[in-house]
Amino acid sequence: MITRDDLTDRYGEDDIAGLERNIKDPDATATRIADATRYINSYVSDYLPLTTVPSSLKDACALITRYKLFKNKRPDDVNEDYKNLVVWLEKVAAGKLSLVDDDGNKIDTKDDFYDDSFRSGAMVV
Repeated sequence: MITRDDLTDRYGEDDIAGLERNIKDPDATATRIADATRYINSYVSDYLPLTTVPSSLKDACALITRYKLFKNKRPDDVNEDYKNLVVWLEKVAAGKLSLVDDDGNKIDTKDDFYDDSFRSGAMVV
């Protein structure tokens, strides 16, 4: 969903490199990006596959990745951002908020079971 370069563009090379140094794992960032991507996909699974990943999900992936890169105590703002993001993801998953593309257009959910013939709990034949 994102790359390390996306993280450094958002948070700065010094910030990300400093977090990586504390972990001492050369694959730490890539692993956490993959973890964050899977985590987000679990919330937006009704929308998958996406033809284009909206910036909102890329931003969410960057935030989660950085959150997970902290080895020790996280700053309060990092914790607060993460908590707010989880609330947003939960609302998207519940259908209370819509996922939109970068042009502001609502992205339709993918629903393989129901189709246009399913209305008000009855199958139209």
